[in-house]
Amino acid sequence: MSPFRVAIVGFGQIAYGYALSEQYSTEHKFATHTQALFSHEGFILDTVIAEDLSIANSVKDELGIKHTCLTAEEVPEKEKVDVVVFACPPRVDKIKILENFPNIKAVLLEKPITESYSKSVLLENYLKNHNIKAQVSFIRRGDKYLLSLANGGLKELVGDITNVQIIYGNGLRNNGSHMIDLTRMLLGEAKAILYSKISSMGTPSIKEDKNVSFMLEMKNGAVVAGLPIDFNYFRENSMDIWGSNGRLAFTQEGSYFQYWGIHNSRFGFGYKEIDWSAPEVGKTLIGESIYVLYDNLNAHLLGKERLLSSLESALVTEQIIYDILKS
Repeated sequence: MSPFRVAIVGFGQIAYGYALSEQYSTEHKFATHTQALFSHEGFILDTVIAEDLSIANSVKDELGIKHTCLTAEEVPEKEKVDVVVFACPPRVDKIKILENFPNIKAVLLEKPITESYSKSVLLENYLKNHNIKAQVSFIRRGDKYLLSLANGGLKELVGDITNVQIIYGNGLRNNGSHMIDLTRMLLGEAKAILYSKISSMGTPSIKEDKNVSFMLEMKNGAVVAGLPIDFNYFRENSMDIWGSNGRLAFTQEGSYFQYWGIHNSRFGFGYKEIDWSAPEVGKTLIGESIYVLYDNLNAHLLGKERLLSSLESALVTEQIIYDILKS
């Protein structure tokens, strides 16, 4: 079967720019959408739509891009575009763009999906009515190590989960959304919001976004606390999981993990404690996850796999976020 032809909307950091960073690329084999698309035989990066085309035009021949356009209306051969990747700000009217392409089969969406939950629901309805599949770029859902934990490995490793701490920065809708989605991926669904308070810690880069301290109660009984940090001091999006048989912590944007088992407590007969002396340190596979999401989308379009990060699931995460912001 011929590769799916892709139009990408936006050509900033996540679309292309991160690949230029030697440090970022060392940690992530696939740091950008263009890297994943260029490496996957099931897709051809046909078109770039962006407000500034200077960078796209400079790498057009290198990446095999056929068209670079300022607007969707200018794109030639619109009927040949199969997939639209939205690597653009949430303010962009995605439905208006999609109306230009009569044969769209799928979209891949960066988060935040839109400017509001209600607009995200409108987009979901449009996609359903036009039978367009939708994958959301919650990249941890493409991390094969995390997927192994989500399929029973976490309970086997740490036992029954009692509490979890999330650290994030630069906005709840922005980076915080990744950590809430990861919580759902590993722990299941949330039961209630126990606490929520707007924080003065840091200024989010997206208008109307907030840094919020919050606490969730999950359906499995675990309590999840989320705390923002100021990215002006340092950048981190991490998760620390405490269970009956050990502790598992993800740090450095989820690139690394540490696991500690348990042994008898030194301070109380009959109690257990974390065995601090023997941590297991490892690297996750988040650096390959954008490619995995594209590979999964390709397989889904061919009728072979379910989506790993569907829009339907992402809207559950968004609902939690907006409930926290409103609480």
